[in-house]
Amino acid sequence: MNIYSFYHLNLSFSSIEENEIPHVIDTCYLPLLNLCLSENYKIGIEISGYSLEKICQYRPDWITQFKVLIEQKKVDLIGSGYVQMISPMFKHRTTVENIKIGESIYNKLLG
Repeated sequence: MNIYSFYHLNLSFSSIEENEIPHVIDTCYLPLLNLCLSENYKIGIEISGYSLEKICQYRPDWITQFKVLIEQKKVDLIGSGYVQMISPMFKHRTTVENIKIGESIYNKLLG
């Protein structure tokens, strides 16, 4: 049986204080990547550009491991924008710009 799961990572929740971000990365996001070290386990991760920047700021090794797992095809990156927003509530150009900024962060941090 093939099992595939995907996860939504978002560090911009109002309930996460800035000083709690390293703890969230260490206790939630790092173990998620460690799941992928198993040969038969592949996941998808949806993450905003903002969250990637925050992870890079506090735990750059997470970014390095994430990039390697993407290259090894053990993780699929599910694209987002710079922030996660309800796009239909905004003007089209705002949505397009959000996605462009998110893509530039993906390229900068993940290649």
